[in-house]
Amino acid sequence: MVNSSIRGGLAATFAVAAALLIFIAAGTTYWTEYESSSVKFHGGLFETCSEFGSSKTCTDTKDLVSGDDEDKLETCQSFIIIGGIIAGVAMLGTFFVVFKDAAKSKFVALLWIAAMACVVVVLSIYDDTFKRDNTDYGYSFILACISVFVCLVMALVTGSSMLTSF
Repeated sequence: MVNSSIRGGLAATFAVAAALLIFIAAGTTYWTEYESSSVKFHGGLFETCSEFGSSKTCTDTKDLVSGDDEDKLETCQSFIIIGGIIAGVAMLGTFFVVFKDAAKSKFVALLWIAAMACVVVVLSIYDDTFKRDNTDYGYSFILACISVFVCLVMALVTGSSMLTSF
């Protein structure tokens, strides 16, 4: 059996990592990337940037989409914000209550699952709507994918604390 202080330290580390991954993915503009000989493009959930030679121009992503795509973009933006907030609350729950009370551990595990579900919704909608054949996934998209895995690990770690007594 793993020492409870080591387990608590690992849980805290993974909790911070999960929340940070979601926040970094939300705030950066590298969800998709395109590069040709004269143009570099990288788009995110909130801002899209283009580089022509030494000139860099960034625009609000909402200004570049219309109609149904605008609604899908707003859905992505909303869910990534909600997922980040839930992950932040789950991180605090992990720090303060997770290994002390089984009922609270269950609630924190559900928060991690909710944060993971929010990010999965964003990844699905963004991939279906905004990923084009000529663009590549950027590091922000990959960080969001990794955050799904880390949130799942956190849900399992906090949920498993209900099964063991310290």
